[in-house]
Amino acid sequence: MEQIQWVTIGIGFIFLGVLIVIISSFFSQSKPGESKVAVVGFLGFIPFGFGNDKKWLVVGIVLTIICVLASIYFSKIYP
Repeated sequence: MEQIQWVTIGIGFIFLGVLIVIISSFFSQSKPGESKVAVVGFLGFIPFGFGNDKKWLVVGIVLTIICVLASIYFSKIYP
């Protein structure tokens, strides 16, 4: 595939993610002050994460590891 198609697919996923967040905020049933969040990322090769719920932090770490492995896999297939 050409690089332009991958860029289009990536931008589409970003807009889809933002749309899902906006829609889910309208259907949220939580009471004020009961939000549970976690943020996970990489600064270079150093992983970091923080949140107010251990379960969501673990979910975030697992999803981050899956994304890293997928990016390594696809970088070898499509150099």
